[in-house]
Amino acid sequence: MMIRAKRRFPRVPINRPALVRLVEPDPYLKPFEDFTRAQTLGAGGCMFVSPETLGFGSLAVLLISLGHKVVRADTKVVYEKPRQDGSLEAYLRRLRVQREALHAQLREPVRELVDQLEGLDDPSRSELERLRQALDDLGPEAGPILVLYIDPGDEGKDGATAATKGRVLRAREVTNALVRLRAPGIVEDLIRRTSTGSTTGRVHAVEILGTSPEPERAGAWLEELFRTSEGELRLEAVRALARLGGTEGPTLRAALTDSDTEVVATVLAAVDSGQVDLGVVPLEDSHDGLSVATVDGLAFDTSDVVVASTGVSLFAYVADGASGLHVLQLTSPETVPGYLGFSPRPEPVWIAGYRTHGPAVALSRGLERDRAVDETGHQVSIFNRLGAGPLTRRQMERLYLRDGALYTVRDSAAEAAPDANGAGVERSDAADPGTETVQAPAPRPGRQP
Repeated sequence: MMIRAKRRFPRVPINRPALVRLVEPDPYLKPFEDFTRAQTLGAGGCMFVSPETLGFGSLAVLLISLGHKVVRADTKVVYEKPRQDGSLEAYLRRLRVQREALHAQLREPVRELVDQLEGLDDPSRSELERLRQALDDLGPEAGPILVLYIDPGDEGKDGATAATKGRVLRAREVTNALVRLRAPGIVEDLIRRTSTGSTTGRVHAVEILGTSPEPERAGAWLEELFRTSEGELRLEAVRALARLGGTEGPTLRAALTDSDTEVVATVLAAVDSGQVDLGVVPLEDSHDGLSVATVDGLAFDTSDVVVASTGVSLFAYVADGASGLHVLQLTSPETVPGYLGFSPRPEPVWIAGYRTHGPAVALSRGLERDRAVDETGHQVSIFNRLGAGPLTRRQMERLYLRDGALYTVRDSAAEAAPDANGAGVERSDAADPGTETVQAPAPRPGRQP
């Protein structure tokens, strides 16, 4: 004879209408409020039917109609059991319940690892390896939770505080873990994060998309990012496209002619490693069809060019493979009439060369020779002139203000007569109606007017 254990809190069948509303819904589920029917009621809780999963551990308010009274109960979802009706909808409900139960179990371990990473000030190699292994042990199922931590947030101006360093380390290590795990089901979340948050967080999201197990969806978005973004995000997009691989790549093929040498180098490296197949023949295997530039009778097999100005002349620094580095003068007062005009036509002349120890394949960017200030006249940066400084606001105002008013000139030559101080003044009878008469600046001490 089988004896059934007596319940500590007996259940009473009621089958009464009720309203359920989530108070703190699971972040992965949409807000929920709906009418339902409470099936049983007891001192230890109640059971009701819900058309959707509420999420394990979610907090809810339950309003149960009992005759002429409405009983309010603040509840917590402690288990969900899908109805066994054999339909596809029931099967999907079971999967959602299982996923949410798993996420509920993983949230605390993920949070502990994240806290440990953020708390590291000067981590040892062994400590980092231990935490990396712990992140990997969570498995791809932790992807939707880990993706919440790929953005370090505002890193501040100096990034010197331990808290900031911890956030940066956490975001970097979590991103690396997601790259290794190739977690499914996070593409849409990553796509949203490529357009929100800090620049570092957006770049991290793009990096993870480059290893997505859903290459069609991820690749389409990465191509859009490459076309519409700029700077570091654009470069990371082409890197991610290269990591996705494949043979069809109109965007990568177009990137071979991009003006950014880093973009071109990224695509060529992907071709060389076999990640993508663009039908590009390696230069060392090609004997015909090479485009060779000729200057002063010299043939150049160029792999990189940097253009920079020195004085009033424009120069091209050429990485010429086995023949080394060459310098071409593109404009000069002697060879280019109108060299000071807008966009003068270059007339390249070879002026110097240097045979490097190995093939010259790339050049660094030249240094800007200028200072930058913002609209208030405060310094933003000084590039490469030692001892140089920006103009202050007052110094700049001396260039365009006279007695606090904007200094202007007329389009046509105006008759002027010297005043008692020797300064030129426009004659009022020569001025056009409605034109403000402006006095020319007085001569500076020690200079002739």
